[in-house]
Amino acid sequence: MIIGIDHGYYAIKTRHCSFPAGLTCYGSHEPYTRQSVLEVDGQFYVCGTGRQPVRCDKTENDTYYLLTLAALAQEIKMRGAPNESSVKIAAGLPLTSFGRDKPKFRQYLLRSQPSLLLMDIGGWTVDLMRIDNARPVAETAHSLEFGMIRCIDAVREQVRRETGLSLTDAQIEQMLAGGPCALGDSVREIVRQQGRAYTERLFALVTEAGFDLRALPTVMLGGGAG
Repeated sequence: MIIGIDHGYYAIKTRHCSFPAGLTCYGSHEPYTRQSVLEVDGQFYVCGTGRQPVRCDKTENDTYYLLTLAALAQEIKMRGAPNESSVKIAAGLPLTSFGRDKPKFRQYLLRSQPSLLLMDIGGWTVDLMRIDNARPVAETAHSLEFGMIRCIDAVREQVRRETGLSLTDAQIEQMLAGGPCALGDSVREIVRQQGRAYTERLFALVTEAGFDLRALPTVMLGGGAG
């Protein structure tokens, strides 16, 4: 699928949609609206809010890259195509700077992480693999027997020791995810502390497996990712 995008100073335009070239970041907190919301790497943005300052070099920050993702999403939706689609971007540049800016703008729009870590958090195992330049590195694969069952069992045992209560898996999962629960604050605090202890231990095991979490962007998936 070919999608043409006009990266204007005033508006971002595709065949079926147009919106102001503005972007407001809400950090990791979900914004007040669900309209024109873009979520990237755990960060929330509202697109089409006002206009950005005019910049001679559109690649000097992430704004136009993020607006490109929003434009692709809207155009794919308008065409009724699958959410995961193979796309070729047709982007334009001013005639006077075409030859000079083409390589940099192409690299800017097609950016990718040279290396990242996939962490699949399941019930019993946590499976790890490094991805280099979009290719799995098979020799880096690890499987740790430290999935969410270990976390839930540790939470249940600690709550029983301190309060005498016997929690269900569903209650523990609800509290670990920050959801509402009828139990008191003292129980919720125990669950929170045990969840943090599990997370810290998991990251320590990942480091022991040879992955530097300070250097590698990490993508968490699987049932335990939330």
